[in-house]
Amino acid sequence: MLQGIRPFFLLVSAVLLLSGCYFPTKFTADITIERNGDYTLDYVGQIANAPLLTDLRTTSMSPETERERVATILADLRRDSGFQEVRYLGGGMFDVRYRRTGNLEKQPSVTFIRPNSQILTITYIRSKSEVTVRGGTIPLAAIDRVRALNLEIDGIFRVHTAMAVKSHNATAVTPGALTTYTWAISGFDSPAPKLVIQ
Repeated sequence: MLQGIRPFFLLVSAVLLLSGCYFPTKFTADITIERNGDYTLDYVGQIANAPLLTDLRTTSMSPETERERVATILADLRRDSGFQEVRYLGGGMFDVRYRRTGNLEKQPSVTFIRPNSQILTITYIRSKSEVTVRGGTIPLAAIDRVRALNLEIDGIFRVHTAMAVKSHNATAVTPGALTTYTWAISGFDSPAPKLVIQ
């Protein structure tokens, strides 16, 4: 059964106060999966750093301290070569352009951004010949904390593939040489995307 009842991209909950916690706000994300296992993951848009954003809104942070925190965050993100562009927008928000390519036979687990900030994941289980694409979720109990930061989530997520899809909860499906499965993400109540290829 699809697990679409939990809100999409509410990623921060228990790790909200940990350094390195990111979640998306305004974005377009695309994942392409080929029959031979080749994949491309693209993300263009904004991400928030939850600890910095929280501190800026709840403490009197000096401009110097903010600059130091931002420099640390930029260095952290740029450790991942998939980040082609990273720019600080202010207020704990970053504008990014990200691309990762690879093959699921060689790399059966793909996470954007990283394990403690799972915005998007691709998982290949060889024993089942099954690929699962998911959007990140957090427990419902954390929603109020995220909403208290006055954040909004507004994005488009698409999966493109010619492979047979076993199940999905996309809001739209467009046939073609590669069938496109689209999720329109608007607000914290949007279902968490899930697509299973088998």
